[in-house]
Amino acid sequence: FDADHVLAAWIEKEQQALQRGFEGLRLTGNTFWLERSDWKDFADYESAVDNAVSRRRAIALCSYAIQKCTATEVIDIVNNHQFALVKRMGRWEMMESGRRRRAEEEAAHRNAVLEGINHIFRQTISGDTQEQIGRLCLAVAENITGSKFGFIGETNPQTGLLDGIAISDPGWQACRMTDPSGHGTRPPLGFKIHGIYGRVLQDGKGFYTNDPSSHPDGIGTPEGHPPLTAFLGVPLTHDGQTIGMVAVGNREGGYREEDLVALEAL
Repeated sequence: FDADHVLAAWIEKEQQALQRGFEGLRLTGNTFWLERSDWKDFADYESAVDNAVSRRRAIALCSYAIQKCTATEVIDIVNNHQFALVKRMGRWEMMESGRRRRAEEEAAHRNAVLEGINHIFRQTISGDTQEQIGRLCLAVAENITGSKFGFIGETNPQTGLLDGIAISDPGWQACRMTDPSGHGTRPPLGFKIHGIYGRVLQDGKGFYTNDPSSHPDGIGTPEGHPPLTAFLGVPLTHDGQTIGMVAVGNREGGYREEDLVALEAL
């Protein structure tokens, strides 16, 4: 079985269809001819077809005789297609490839992180103030992690405390302070470095917990602060030194390793 030859033929047919004014190619194939000794090569071919079709103006339908397939071969079929339709007890059921779905989710997540970083760069170049950039960075951080709220803080070398750069609502109004200059409100200054967020600064390392109330460093939340059900924080570093942190909270379902990686990238 020459997989490359067959795949090249499908691509050529798609190009011919486009040249003739069609919107794309619909194709179907079955496996009545397939010998068991050819299964491995054919499974690799199906995987290549799936990758090729996803980038082309084509829809492919592949049919199999389920009674001729072993359990391992059924798994190959599901993994090598966007989804599979299986007829059981007279009813059709759809089975999605978990591996493919995870890959698509991971790719979408990576793209969201990169787009967020690019958005921040564009706004920085436009000359926005530090406070505006801080609010933008926090909004991006909340978006890519699915968080309900968060804050960005910078350590003050003179006081040894944490000064807020950006802080989000809802629930943070109790933490805001009136600007003495009369320009509305500003993030609070002078946070003592302790508790869960302090652990990020003291260790210089990001971490998350989906049970903050039981964490050894937990100290509760300020009056007026929304309940904290999940926490994720990463340090801000410059020249190898921790100079601040980004923290977000209350992702529905809790935080995952990929959320930590995304926030560290940001």
